[in-house]
Amino acid sequence: FQGAIGLSLHGLNLQAAAALTRIPAIHSLAGSVGGRFWTTWQRGRMGFAGGAAHLVAAFIPATRHNRAFPVRGLSAKFSFKRNHQGFRFYAADVNAKIGGVTSRMGTLYVSQRGARWRVNAQRINLEQLGYLGRRIRHLAPPLVRIMSLHPKGRLLRLRLRLRRASHWHYHVNVRFLGLGLGSGEVGSSGPTFSHASGTLVATSKEGHLFLTDLHGMVRGPKTLPGPLRVQAARANVMWQMAENGFSLEVPASHVVTTDGTVNAALSIVHVRGHSPRVLISVALRQINVSALNGFYPHFLHPHLRHWLRRTIRGGLSRGGLSC
Repeated sequence: FQGAIGLSLHGLNLQAAAALTRIPAIHSLAGSVGGRFWTTWQRGRMGFAGGAAHLVAAFIPATRHNRAFPVRGLSAKFSFKRNHQGFRFYAADVNAKIGGVTSRMGTLYVSQRGARWRVNAQRINLEQLGYLGRRIRHLAPPLVRIMSLHPKGRLLRLRLRLRRASHWHYHVNVRFLGLGLGSGEVGSSGPTFSHASGTLVATSKEGHLFLTDLHGMVRGPKTLPGPLRVQAARANVMWQMAENGFSLEVPASHVVTTDGTVNAALSIVHVRGHSPRVLISVALRQINVSALNGFYPHFLHPHLRHWLRRTIRGGLSRGGLSC
C-alpha cells in the first residue's frame, strides 16, 4: 500500500473500535477518543503520522510493561516520522489529567538515530511524571529509587542527549523550579527537601549544579544529621568522575536557618585505593549552640557524639571560622 489516509473522529468508543479491528493493543482499552489524524504510507509501512487528538475517561490496562492506571483526559498536537535510521516525535500543547494531577506541557521532542537519542521538553510536571514512572515495570534501579521519593515541582527546560557505545554516555541540561523529593512523613527514609530551584548541567564524566534557592524542611541521607528547617540557601556544586576516583567541590554555599547562618566551602578528592582527602571551611554567624545537638553527623563515633551533646549545652555563637 502506498498513499495517505486522513481520519476525523468524534467520541469514538475504544471498546467498540477494538471489536471492529484485530489490533491486540487496544482490545483492553476503555474510554473515548477524538480528533483529526493524517498518515502517509510507503511500501506498506507508515512513514508519517500527525494531527490533534484527545482522550477522555480512558483506562490503560496492566501489561508486562506497565501497571494499570486511569487517564481522565489527554490532548495534544503531535507528529511522528520514521525511516530506516530511526524516528522523530514532536508534541505540543499537551494537556493531561493523570494520577490526580492536571498539567500542561509546552513541547516535547524525542528522536532516535542509530545509537543516539535526543530529548527536548518544556514545563514537565514531576509529580505526574513520577506517578507514570511508578506504573512502569522493570525500570533501571536508579530511576526506581528516584520515583520512590515522589518527586514534585516542574522542569522548565530539559535537554538530554544519549549515546550508547560500550556503555551509555549522556549530556543533560535541566532548569528546575519548586523541585522536591521525599514524602516528608515522620520515619520515612531517604533524602527529603522541597522548593529547590536552579540549573543542572551534567555529563557522564562531570557536572555543575547552580542552586539558586532552597527553602523548607531538608533531610539528607541517614549518615547526615537532620532534619533542618532552611529559610534560604544558595550553593554552587561541581564534580568530576574518573576511572580511578572522583572529586567534588563546593566553592561557595550560603544557608540561612531558624538557628543561624552558615557559609561553607567543601572539597573532596578520592583516589581508588587511598583515603579520601577532605577540606572544609565553615563560617558561622548568630548560631544557637543548643541547636547543634541534633546535627552532629551519625558517622561520628558514638562516644564523641555523646561527649559533644553533654559538654556543649547552650549559648550563642556570634561568629566563627573553621578550616
